[in-house]
Amino acid sequence: EPGLSSIRVHTVNDATLRAITTCIQTGWSTNRENCSTIVLPYWNQRHQLCMQDGTMFRGEEVVIPELIRRDMLHRTHFSHIGIKGYLRRARESLY
Repeated sequence: EPGLSSIRVHTVNDATLRAITTCIQTGWSTNRENCSTIVLPYWNQRHQLCMQDGTMFRGEEVVIPELIRRDMLHRTHFSHIGIKGYLRRARESLY
């Protein structure tokens, strides 16, 4: 749970994820051109994004706030499952 609580705190403090949260809650613009530039990289995934208990998901993957992405990748790698296992695990659980 410390990892999840850290993700929640950083999600609230991440400007991009805050903007996406607003789009999720109020509805995305019907035109890509009307979206702010901060959320445009997420436009193609907008139908897959949702919030649950303060955590953002893309499908079943947790959207990791930028400030802790390196740490989360390190944690995933730390399990000693080999490079292929590490990459598979990261692709399956993190976005």
